[in-house]
Order: sequence, then C-alpha cells, then structure tokens
Amino acid sequence: LLPYFYNKKVIIIARLRSNCVDIATRYILDEINNFNLSPGDVVSDFEIAQTLGFSRTPVREAITKLIGNGLLERLSTKVIVKDFDLKDINEILDLRLALEEGAARKIIINGGLTTSQTKELLEIHKQLCSCIQQGHFNENFLQDIKFHDALIRYSGNSRMIDISKNINQQAERLRFITVFTPERYHETAREHNEIIKAFQSKNMQNVFDALNTHFQATRENYESILSSKQWNRVTKCMFHVNNSAETTAKSDWKLLKNNDSIP
Repeated sequence: LLPYFYNKKVIIIARLRSNCVDIATRYILDEINNFNLSPGDVVSDFEIAQTLGFSRTPVREAITKLIGNGLLERLSTKVIVKDFDLKDINEILDLRLALEEGAARKIIINGGLTTSQTKELLEIHKQLCSCIQQGHFNENFLQDIKFHDALIRYSGNSRMIDISKNINQQAERLRFITVFTPERYHETAREHNEIIKAFQSKNMQNVFDALNTHFQATRENYESILSSKQWNRVTKCMFHVNNSAETTAKSDWKLLKNNDSIP
C-alpha cells in the first residue's frame, strides 16, 4: 500500500502547487492590468510570496510563465513589467486577426456555424448591447473578449485556443486604455453584428471582410488613444514621472477608472 499512498500524496502536492502557480499568475496579471505594477516596475517574488502567503517557488514559476507570455521581462538582476506601445498592440491585433481568419475558414469549410453556435453568438451580442446601454464598462470588455473567444473555439483547433488564451493575457492590459473612447463600443457592437450576419451567409469572403473591417476600426481607435494628450498625461503617472503633470495624470486616471470623462 505504501507506493499507492505515496503516489497519491505526490499527486495532491502537485495539484496544490499548480493551484498556487495559477493564483500567483492571476495576482500578478491583476496588478499589471490595474497598473498597480506599471511598465518598468520590478516584480519581486519575495514580496508577492509574502502577500499571498506562499513559498517563493510557485511565484517564481508564475513569473517565468508571464515572461514567456511577453508580459514580464528578465533583466540581468531583476524582473520588470514589460513596456507596451502601439507596436505591441498592432502585433496582438495582427495575430488575433490571423487566428480568427483561420478559425473562420475552418468553420465555413465545415458547413458554417451550427444553430447552437449562432444562438450563443447572438446571446453574447445581446449582452454586449445591454452592457453598453447600462454603462457597464468592464463587462463591455469581457463580452467583447467572449465573442472573439467563441469564434476561435468554434474552429475546434486546440492549439488555436491555447494561443488565443495567451493573447488574451496580453490583451487584458488594453482594458482601461479603451475607457478613453467608450463610444467606440457602439461601433464594436455593430461590427460584431455584421460578423454574425457574414457567418450566416456562409460566404468566406464576407466573413473575412467583416473581420478585417472590425480589426481595422479597432486598430485606428488605439492609434487615436495613444496619440492623445490625455494618454500622455496618464502614462506620466504610470511611469512615476516626478513632475507637475503627475497630479493631473493621477486625477485623469481616477476619472478613467470610474468611467468619467476627462475635462
């Protein structure tokens, strides 16, 4: 019986360790996405382990995982939050568009969306429209991600799904950037509706056109945001620049997170 109980103990320990890694990963992601950890900030495995009450081993595994996902960067003696700019955003959008075109090709070749898949997309679209009307900003972003995740999932390609999950971790950093242009979600909803209609036509070119129109509009929105004066003020706060603009930047950021407009 000893080998059996020993193996069972090993399995339990492995699961607990895996859970700790997942928790530490989620904690670091949340700190990054809420800009409690800003680009260039040091990510300390010791401090995070103390905060979570874990040993440093699962925290280090989480950090290694996020380095591989492109969110953290290892320098000679430390790990920092990796900077992101328009180039990073465009690369994320390029990869997601390629994935969704690949997924669309498989869906159309296999006969198009099933009745249940169409129903699910329409329900997600309905929820997005409802959230927009009620001003639930965070939920807008989540419903948007859910819509695109569904398209990848319908492809039935497990590797596409894994890559998409990786991209989503990087894309989460964009959530509060889009608060600059909340009106953009009205356009997003219309574009999602056009994508659904294109799938219902079972015409591959129609689907590609609808996807490209949506991603191009998204790209232009981010370009507009990152070139704005408000964004420049907020980034001064993110990078902890010690000057007279920091107070204004912090005020802007508070307004943005509360979904208010900047004067």
